[in-house]
Amino acid sequence: MGSYDPYSFLRRETLENVKWQHVGGAHVDPELLNGGAYYAPVFRYMPGSPEASELIEKRRMRFDHPTRWPDRYEHFVNQELFAREAPFGNMAIYAKCFTFHFAAEAFWRINAGRVRLAFTSLQGLVEALAGADPVGGGVAPKLFVGRVRYMEQSHLRAAILKTQMTPPKAVSSYAAEAVLMKRIGFFHENEIRVFYVGNGPVNEQRSLDIELTDPAPIEDVLIGPYQPPGQEGPLSQHFSYAEVSAAAVKHGIHVSRSAFNLESGRDRRVVV
Repeated sequence: MGSYDPYSFLRRETLENVKWQHVGGAHVDPELLNGGAYYAPVFRYMPGSPEASELIEKRRMRFDHPTRWPDRYEHFVNQELFAREAPFGNMAIYAKCFTFHFAAEAFWRINAGRVRLAFTSLQGLVEALAGADPVGGGVAPKLFVGRVRYMEQSHLRAAILKTQMTPPKAVSSYAAEAVLMKRIGFFHENEIRVFYVGNGPVNEQRSLDIELTDPAPIEDVLIGPYQPPGQEGPLSQHFSYAEVSAAAVKHGIHVSRSAFNLESGRDRRVVV
């Protein structure tokens, strides 16, 4: 990872104009190009089935409209900016979140019952997505990748109000900047958002399924140390883990289970 600090994050007081740079078929946040972040490994914590197994086995990923994100803390921003009557409510915006965090007990507890996919680099992931096609045909919208701007709640509300009072043009670059806002209380997530943005209307399903031309640049599948809520028994026997483990082994991807060491603060791995 070179000199890049994977635990750094961005704090912002205002919604800014991002000077997107066109790199590798995508519009890239210049903050990612400074300090080597764009070339560092990136991770996603996700359900083993169907999300991880679909990506490994079928090369498919689903990107959701912000109003479909399940996190209730995201609900306020999403409803104010991306709901049907909001400034960007009729735009085709479909996003997915990743992180630079590679080992944190808090992450594993929040993501109990999930697996962590390690991608060789953010650059490799973005280039793979830039060459992907929508399932069912058609042309994919513009691809963006940016670091989340963590804002104090008062600053976040001010940015939303300003956007509502003087709505910007409903074009991809303005909407892309709004996708990057998040409350400061979540800075520990150190999040990167990868998203497709089109100037046309959002589809009825409010999601975009894409299919990669080549296998996703995944180098490792790590099973979390905590059981899904309400589950008992060996981790490796849980259906979600079994399916993704089988898919990974079939495609030559390393699989292991995390046995997080609370004393050292590090992951040690146990072969599944």
